[in-house]
Amino acid sequence: VVLDDAAVDQPKLYTGYFTNFVVNKAEEKSKKRFENMMSHTTYNDQKIFHDPQAIEYEDAYFKFNGKFVETNLYDIPDSKALSEKVIVPTLALYRAK
Repeated sequence: VVLDDAAVDQPKLYTGYFTNFVVNKAEEKSKKRFENMMSHTTYNDQKIFHDPQAIEYEDAYFKFNGKFVETNLYDIPDSKALSEKVIVPTLALYRAK
């Protein structure tokens, strides 16, 4: 979920998956945990999610690919919308890989 960003006019919800995760720096090999990558995305969300359907990200620390579905958070007022706009498209994306 991206709630606050200069380039975002309303909050965004991203659901999907990352693949081909690699730690680039030898001294960073101790930071292989998923939590480290997720905290890294907090500071690089515009670079990572500029094309959610085809993520190819690399910097000095991490390299990974992924595919995500982008949904405006305000477009999900109830459980029916959650199912139609988030769960079903995300499952389709995952099953197609």
